[in-house]
Amino acid sequence: MNRFRKTLKRRAVVAAAALLLCLASQAQTAQAINIPAGDLKAALDAYAAQTGQQLVYRVDDVKGLRSNGAKGELTPDNALQMLLQGTRLKTKRDGEKAVVIFVGEAAVAPADEAAQRIVVSGIRRGIESAIAVKKDAAGVVEAIAAEDIGKLPDNSIADSLSRLPGVSAQRVGGMAQKISIRGTAGDLATGLLNGREQVSMSADRNVLYDQYPSELINGVTVYKTGDASVIGQGLSGTIDLQS
Repeated sequence: MNRFRKTLKRRAVVAAAALLLCLASQAQTAQAINIPAGDLKAALDAYAAQTGQQLVYRVDDVKGLRSNGAKGELTPDNALQMLLQGTRLKTKRDGEKAVVIFVGEAAVAPADEAAQRIVVSGIRRGIESAIAVKKDAAGVVEAIAAEDIGKLPDNSIADSLSRLPGVSAQRVGGMAQKISIRGTAGDLATGLLNGREQVSMSADRNVLYDQYPSELINGVTVYKTGDASVIGQGLSGTIDLQS
């Protein structure tokens, strides 16, 4: 009886040792990972090269995505999660050396959290566009971008034009109507709409700019000097409206 019990104990010890060895072989060990931030596909390629893991995924799922990178003593699974952080991609291990990457469902924010979200927008792009127009022009020009026109409290494009340096507006009944460039008479400036000369409804050659609502204009370029590419130029300058 005692001999039988000793045999059972010996077998139990051997089975426990085999189980521990099996678990130890499956457990991942930390290793040095150094993957810089950048394109996600390039990061995944570097991950596979450094860890020896095989990755299975659709190229379209990672196209255009970026990764924050992973660096330090990390297990392969932890490093992969760091690379995919901030994306909708999920992982599923298929064996010891293979991982499947797929697109998971997008998380839906609670209604109260969505209501408290604050969206901040600026006019930097509009300023950059206006500066680019002035920089690339062959002569002296002033420009207004669509973002600036939409954010200014103006009823017509004449009000927006009067804000430009060297451009003034003559008001009729409190409304900006006729535009003068560098203090000259308004009838010495030519008005264009998408490059085509505009006729005047007044008794002289002044274009009545109050008839152009600001929300219909995408941009304005005021030419203070001559430009061979502009048709129908005025003596004092040319105002080109873009719709």
